[in-house]
Amino acid sequence: MTDIEAYVSSDSTAPALLHAPEVPDYEVATPSPERKFLGHLATARRRINPRLLSEEPLLLESKWYDYRYLSAVEATEHFAQCYLKQWRLQFGRVRDIEEAAEQKPIQVDRFLSNNPRILTGLWRARQVADRHGIDYDFFIGTALRTADKALWCRFPLPSQLYSEKVLANILKEWKEFGPAPVAKREVDDQHFLAANFLAEPPQVAFEDELIRHGNTLTDRTSLIRFIAMTVFMQHRLRQSRAEAEFGTEVIAQARDMAEPEETEQLPMQELSPYKPACLGLIQPSASPECSSQCSFADRCMALRDATSARLKSIHHSEDPWIDEMRAKARERKRRERARKRALKHGV
Repeated sequence: MTDIEAYVSSDSTAPALLHAPEVPDYEVATPSPERKFLGHLATARRRINPRLLSEEPLLLESKWYDYRYLSAVEATEHFAQCYLKQWRLQFGRVRDIEEAAEQKPIQVDRFLSNNPRILTGLWRARQVADRHGIDYDFFIGTALRTADKALWCRFPLPSQLYSEKVLANILKEWKEFGPAPVAKREVDDQHFLAANFLAEPPQVAFEDELIRHGNTLTDRTSLIRFIAMTVFMQHRLRQSRAEAEFGTEVIAQARDMAEPEETEQLPMQELSPYKPACLGLIQPSASPECSSQCSFADRCMALRDATSARLKSIHHSEDPWIDEMRAKARERKRRERARKRALKHGV
């Protein structure tokens, strides 16, 4: 039995924690990464507006490289951690550095237990950062400093990080890195080391951006320094690709510029394979952004079907978020009718 089959066929009374909205579904002990990933999908579909989920395919090629190997839930969780870190740093700067570490504006350890307004704000803000390809710490830190300069009485909530004026200043400061921030800001994800290159989509895009930046350097010395840094010191660009683009002479001069110990090739690491952040979140046939040629199409459909079956077994619906919104709308109408009847009869 596969992990997907086990997940679908398991008893709905098992401790999957999907019954408890205040507890993140994926925080239970899971026997495999696949089952944990299915828990991520179920939680996202239960707690996040489907319209926001449908935007994930649009962000695959624009988000900052460190986040391209994260699922949408993992990326939002990381964004929440960055928000807490930057919030505390700003609190220490402008209020009390000793009390900063005790501040807890949002839930981070179990971030999916945040109230809907906070959770949706975190998800939307993360998507805005991804849309513009901005590092999360930079995005949030700049937003908090912008609000402080504008004399805001309170620190911005997640939903205020992308307000018009705040976002305009974030974009302005990010543009100061020039057309290729990836050449000036460190990318920490080990998937982007040259030794780990497997021609996965994010890795190819990363290399292409480095090459594009190299082609903008008209000064030969600057190009040699750039190649020395990216190929031999940081090991981010494969020597074979750099040599094919810039020639053997440039590579030789760049190697001479680097320290001998820096030119030693790093060993390949065993890392998790790439899967797009939108995998299993949306119906591929219903999304114009999803190509029928996508190599993940079959797995995406299988994961979505497995998650739908699990949600239906617990919530009696494949779209519990939509059903919950409809139920709330009916309740609002019921209360409004009751209020009008009470006014009419003078109660």
